[in-house]
Amino acid sequence: AVPCRGRPVTIVGIGRGHTDREIATNLGIGVGDVARRVERLLATLGRRDRTQLVVFAYESGLLTPAVRSTTRG
Repeated sequence: AVPCRGRPVTIVGIGRGHTDREIATNLGIGVGDVARRVERLLATLGRRDRTQLVVFAYESGLLTPAVRSTTRG
């Protein structure tokens, strides 16, 4: 489980490739606050790095693969 309202937003932002600055803007907080949230998430979830947070986001259903059009013009 991922408690705290901002944590899913932080994980989803990481999963979508957003920078700490972009995540901070979306949450209305400072970049340093995002960095601290990421560190806490890594510790809380027992993950080593941001890549593992992305894997967690997909496995937990916070992120789903984008559907791409297969039609060609």
